[in-house]
Amino acid sequence: MDSQCDVSQQTRLLYQGATQAFDERNYAQAGEWFSQLVGDDHLFGLMSRYYAAESFVRCGLEQMKASHFPAAVESFSRAIQYNPKHESLPQYLVGCFYRLRKLDRAIQISDRDTDQHPDQTDPRIRLALTLWSDGQQEKAIHTLREGLLRQPQQAEWYFQLGLMYGAREEFLEAVENLNSAIRLKPDHCDALVNLALCHSALSRHDRAVGLLTKAQQLRPADAKINLWLAMALRAISQTSLVPNVNLVFPQEHSSVEIGDLEELIQMVAREPDVVEAFIAWPELEHENDIFALFSTVLDRALTQQAHRAELHYHRARIHRRMGNDELAIRSCERAVEIDPRGVQALIALAKLYRDTDRNEEAEIRLRQVRDMGYEYADVYYMLGCIYRDWGWGDRARESYDRAIQINTNYRAAREALESLAA
Repeated sequence: MDSQCDVSQQTRLLYQGATQAFDERNYAQAGEWFSQLVGDDHLFGLMSRYYAAESFVRCGLEQMKASHFPAAVESFSRAIQYNPKHESLPQYLVGCFYRLRKLDRAIQISDRDTDQHPDQTDPRIRLALTLWSDGQQEKAIHTLREGLLRQPQQAEWYFQLGLMYGAREEFLEAVENLNSAIRLKPDHCDALVNLALCHSALSRHDRAVGLLTKAQQLRPADAKINLWLAMALRAISQTSLVPNVNLVFPQEHSSVEIGDLEELIQMVAREPDVVEAFIAWPELEHENDIFALFSTVLDRALTQQAHRAELHYHRARIHRRMGNDELAIRSCERAVEIDPRGVQALIALAKLYRDTDRNEEAEIRLRQVRDMGYEYADVYYMLGCIYRDWGWGDRARESYDRAIQINTNYRAAREALESLAA
């Protein structure tokens, strides 16, 4: 998973510029630059697809707020192009991992509508949907009505009926059922959206705007809802005054539902090395979202598998990446406690000790690695630096010499050795 390291400096600079534009809320520019980087062969390209969608959603909201409805429609359409399923960041990271590994996704993320409507798992609703897919529309509707008789207070029956009547363009019946769903469950976002679409089909654009505004307030980052709202406002603007609309902008750091984390937690627990693909990410402030997310994921994974040294090691790597050295040290120490021969954790712990002025402890860990028979140039270089700091010139010289023997191109070790001679 080193493909993210193979991109050009120009690509890195463009990504950095797009990131800066996003942080400065210049969303139009950010979207254009991210869109130039979209691709499936490296991490920059994959993440640019996600952030291009995020940029165009925010750009479209600004345009809609300024009553530039055609431009807003274009921006929301581009957002949908880049993230058609409106995947959350955890869902998207799972997809990135499997694309980079050139694997089919082992666990497909369910369609968003299914996730949002767990009542579809009711056997009668599943039967109705199966009948509908098989072309048996009347039987499907009859099945839902039977369920409605048994559970008249369940909004999902009315919602599914509304969808079916809407699909048959029987909009008045659809409106009646969707209204019933909303009376039972006022925050049923998809019922609000589909009711709005029915009113739009009946040329009741003012009602559509009111309903879509409520839906937009529930899901401000949803490009499709924003697109439909912009289209409804554009339709009204051609014949009358546009009503004031109270738009909600997505949070700067989008909140994450616990349910969205589960697949990412399972993936990290199965293959902790996935974290390394993101550790190599350039040091850009914008990407703190990703590292904070992985920190949460590793914490949750460790509540279930606290005995796994590699999970503690990767949590240390994330803490280190976020500048939390003390937390990183604690996690690394726990990894070494569980697996005293874990070379990666031992070296990482030595580096942390060295960077926090704990040379005695760093030297102990580095000697452990050396005494186990591992020959790493970095280990000897760090030993040389410690011995030099302690005034042990001969040991420092021996360590630098060994680092250069292992890696003849080790410039820092060669310069350190030359400085001793001077």
